[in-house]
Amino acid sequence: MGRAYYSGSISSFLMAEEDHILGQLMIEDSFRTEDIQKNAWRAEIQILKEQLASFPDGEIAFEFTIPRMGHRVDAVLIIQGIIFLLEFKVGDDTYAKSTKDQVMDYALDLKYFHEASRDRTIVPIIVPTEAADQANTLALMEDGIAQVLCCNRHNIGGVLRQVLSQMHAAPLPMDA
Repeated sequence: MGRAYYSGSISSFLMAEEDHILGQLMIEDSFRTEDIQKNAWRAEIQILKEQLASFPDGEIAFEFTIPRMGHRVDAVLIIQGIIFLLEFKVGDDTYAKSTKDQVMDYALDLKYFHEASRDRTIVPIIVPTEAADQANTLALMEDGIAQVLCCNRHNIGGVLRQVLSQMHAAPLPMDA
């Protein structure tokens, strides 16, 4: 089992059948996958296929293991050298502080315990799928980690564009 249950280029992800991606996630899951998890993965796949259509040149990983903690972040995107961590809460309609704390912990551990991420900009994002739109202000801390951004199922692409219009970084392969 690799660091992620599924990883590849965004262009390959966009062309792949949803059931193929879901099957890969289930094969890599060492636990007996419950219907609730399958449904969450299916929703995440559908949402990201829609929202990433204009970002074919990046990379994507699902269920990426965070060093030290051993937890898995729902999705990692690397677009134009910037690392985006997405933590979904499928069906939720609020931007919970606990979810913000969770994804920020992932960002900190990735920054300090994953060598390839050490000098990278990391943008943690929470995605309660049914939440109302919320204005985001990109604020980068000294260590290169952004304050947590808030998205819903409909505006991930717009928030990614906002970040990418304000930041630039050197390319980074997913397997680094």
